Amino acid sequence: MFNESSALVQLWVSAVNQGKYTKEDIPAISNLKEVVLSLLGE
Repeated sequence: MFNESSALVQLWVSAVNQGKYTKEDIPAISNLKEVVLSLLGE
């Protein structure tokens, strides 16, 4: 459902990189967490 270009993915990547949220805070909605973690290098 989500890919690297999805706005929600970009929002979460930015928020985690800025320290506003941790990787554990990313919600498990569809494949959101997996895509965000892949972009963060996990």
